[in-house]
Amino acid sequence: LFRSELGKGANGVAYALASGRVMKITPDQAEVALATRLRRKRLYKHIVNIYDVRKIPARYDAALQFMPGDNYAIIQDQVEPLSDNLRRIWNEIRYTYMDPRWSDAEVVSRVPGLIASDFKIVPDPEFIQRIMPQRRGILRDFSELRIVQREAHGANMGWNRHGSLVHFDAWQHAHYTKIPAWQRDAAKRQGVEMPRNMSAYKPGLGTDIDLENA
Repeated sequence: LFRSELGKGANGVAYALASGRVMKITPDQAEVALATRLRRKRLYKHIVNIYDVRKIPARYDAALQFMPGDNYAIIQDQVEPLSDNLRRIWNEIRYTYMDPRWSDAEVVSRVPGLIASDFKIVPDPEFIQRIMPQRRGILRDFSELRIVQREAHGANMGWNRHGSLVHFDAWQHAHYTKIPAWQRDAAKRQGVEMPRNMSAYKPGLGTDIDLENA
C-alpha cells in the first residue's frame, strides 16, 4: 500500500501509494472540508483530484505517528512539486497572475519587474509561456470553488500528469471556523470587535458542518 513518505509539513504528512496516488494525513479541517466536497464533484483541471476522504481511527495514530486529535486520510493525485526556482517565481507573480483585472499581455510585461526583487531567482521564460495559456482555467476553477488565494503559494502548487498547473492543500473561503463565544468576549474586552464566522487564529471547519455529509 505505502510506497514511501513524500514529506511532512505543518498540517500533516503525505505518503506515496503503490497505486500512483498520494495519501495525505492531516488534522486540518479546512483542507478536509474542501476535499470532502471535491470527491463528489466533477474533476477540476487545476485543483488536485480527490478520490476519497476518511477519518482515521485513533488506534492507527501510534503506527503512523499521526498528529494528536482527529486525523483524516485524503487520497488524491500525485503532483510534481515546483522546483525551488519556479516556486520563487510563482510567489512573486501569483497575485498579479491571479488578478483578473490584468490582461495576459499585462501580466507577462510585469513579470521582469515582479521577480527582480528576489536576487535568487533565475528568470525562466519557458515557465511563463507554460502557465499563461492555463491562466483562464485557473481563474475559473479558483472562482468557482471560492479558493483562498493566499494558500496557493509555491509550496502548494505543482504539475499533474497532464502537465497542468494544479493547487493542492487548498482551502475554501466558506469553511472557516466559527469563533467561540469566549474568544469573541475576550477580544471585545480588549476593544476588538471580531466577526462571528471567522477565527483570527486557526482556519478550519465550522462546527455546524458534518464532514461525512458535506
